[in-house]
Amino acid sequence: MQYCNKCGRPLNDGEVCGCMQSAPPPYPQGCAYDGQPLPPAKKKSYTLLFAIGIPLLCVIAIVIALALLPVSSGIGKQRKQRELTKAAKEMTEAADKALQRVKADGEEIRGVNIITSGNEAIDGYICSFDADKFRKYFSEDTKYSDKCYFIFINDGKTEYLAVSDKWNDNKGIIGTYPSVNKAGMKYSADGSVKRAGKDTDLMDLYIDGVHELYEASYKGK
Repeated sequence: MQYCNKCGRPLNDGEVCGCMQSAPPPYPQGCAYDGQPLPPAKKKSYTLLFAIGIPLLCVIAIVIALALLPVSSGIGKQRKQRELTKAAKEMTEAADKALQRVKADGEEIRGVNIITSGNEAIDGYICSFDADKFRKYFSEDTKYSDKCYFIFINDGKTEYLAVSDKWNDNKGIIGTYPSVNKAGMKYSADGSVKRAGKDTDLMDLYIDGVHELYEASYKGK
């Protein structure tokens, strides 16, 4: 007698077992072949991805920001320098107009005169004419009269003007007229070009300029 190689059922001579042609018994969806429920499928976890990815992105953003900070700061300083250089030129024109108005009022403007913004850092001026009247006329012709500044006047003409946001700030920007390459320069009685130092503040320029001005005046006598 023969037996089926698959199911082991006894077979007559020449008989073919039909076990392979029988459909498997139906099982409910989600069940194993033995009818037992399958375990629930595992959900994908992104915890590790977030734990590594978010801090990494933060580090990259900080590195980029630090790399761009000097560039941004440099652009800001250049913009401020151009603004104050432009302000110094405008203030010089306003000062000359104010001098003409003071002169038209009968004031005599001769020799060397110095006018400052008269704030808490340097209160006062060396001036042979009515400085308060000058200030009034000056403020009417410029929007920068509230800034810190000083003006050197020679024989009724503005010879040098420097302006900044503060008197004592060696990291601040200074605009002057005349200027050199749109940057601040020191006062020079002989007209030579002397660029203001990197850590120079407005008070430094004032003191240096007064010495230069009166040394030149003394030599001219």
